[in-house]
Amino acid sequence: MHGINKRKSLPFLSKGQQQCYHHGSNLILMQSSTTTISTDDKEGTINNEETNINDNNYNNTYYNKQKRVRFRQHVNPLARKFQMPIELNSNWVEQTYANPKLPLFLDIGCATGKFLLQLANDEINNNNNNTKTDSREYNYLGLEIRDSVVEYALSTIPNHLLGKTHFLSCNANVNLDRILNDYAQAYNYGNDDNNQNVVQKIPLHEVCIQFPDPHFKNRHKKRRVVTSSLLEIIAKYMIKNGTIFLQSDVKDVIQEMRMTIREEGNLLFDDVMHDDIEYYDFENLYKIPTEREISVLKRDLPVYRSIFKRK
Repeated sequence: MHGINKRKSLPFLSKGQQQCYHHGSNLILMQSSTTTISTDDKEGTINNEETNINDNNYNNTYYNKQKRVRFRQHVNPLARKFQMPIELNSNWVEQTYANPKLPLFLDIGCATGKFLLQLANDEINNNNNNTKTDSREYNYLGLEIRDSVVEYALSTIPNHLLGKTHFLSCNANVNLDRILNDYAQAYNYGNDDNNQNVVQKIPLHEVCIQFPDPHFKNRHKKRRVVTSSLLEIIAKYMIKNGTIFLQSDVKDVIQEMRMTIREEGNLLFDDVMHDDIEYYDFENLYKIPTEREISVLKRDLPVYRSIFKRK
């Protein structure tokens, strides 16, 4: 890394993407066959995560690029820097999405965003080819706590997905209400029945929480992403029969997420698996694997899944 200058500008982002993103970290970018991105995180940062996005078993647009990306992993979401509210323009939704009247697909902990980009790309292709198998037509938003990962994700959005897919760097447990409230206002703007209740029409249809940081140590479990307050916010903006899809390769993590929703969100969400507590072995709901999922399945390891529906 010697001789590489730190810089806050992001030359690999378009002007519009830079305007949509609040820069909160110094970026070190090494342009070569291996792209390495890291930040000056001093609070709660532990080791590295490396993803090799090249798998012939998954013939999808955003998984066939031979690029190795390495990020620092494991941040402490309770650190002061991650408790700060996100800085967004009041009309960021209208500036970001070509059609803010579309319902929202939300990916919490989206990492580099390949799953979300593939999902949005498939929707467009299905619509263009008249091969749509369901009624899905969404805007897509990925939330990721690590600044450097979001910087990279924004840089990979192709032109045809600008205005449909976006990524924000934030702590979902701190900022989700603000983000969804802004989206709800844009979603409902101009409706004749829109009084002062900005969530009269519900914009949130689907939520994914896939392979969240397990925070293995007992004293760190309070850092895990699924909390009663997060569930209340999701429920506040989610349409009836809206979906929460959970995945993890750590059984303890999927069990805790599921039990938290069953016990603390039992008045808000129905467990599709009902009382079959031990059954997690069913297919990915969207048929599109995340980068972590590809890595786990390559090693012949199990992936545990669970689905909830908004009551």
